[in-house]
Amino acid sequence: MNDRHNNFSLIELVVVVSVIAMLTALLLPALGKARETAKTIYCAGNLKQVGICFESYACDWNNYCLPVSSGPDARSCPLRLMATRYESSWTRAN
Repeated sequence: MNDRHNNFSLIELVVVVSVIAMLTALLLPALGKARETAKTIYCAGNLKQVGICFESYACDWNNYCLPVSSGPDARSCPLRLMATRYESSWTRAN
C-alpha cells in the first residue's frame, strides 16, 4: 500500500504564488490605462453636453451666443461660471 498523501509541496505553492504575482503585475498597467480612457470619454461626453447647451441657447435666442470674455469682466462670464461649476463637480467626483 502507498501511504503517501497528495498534498502540495512548498515549491509548488511558491510557483503558483509567483505566477499570480506576475499576472497581476502585467494587468495593473492595463487597468490604469483603461481608467484614464474612461475619464477621457466621460470628459468628452460632458463637453458635448455643454456644446449642446450653448447651441440650444443660441437657437432659442435668435442665434445670440453667450459672451465669452477674457478681460476684466471674465469672472461674470456665463461660460466661465459654467466651467468653474463643472470643474468643482469634477474634483468632487474624483
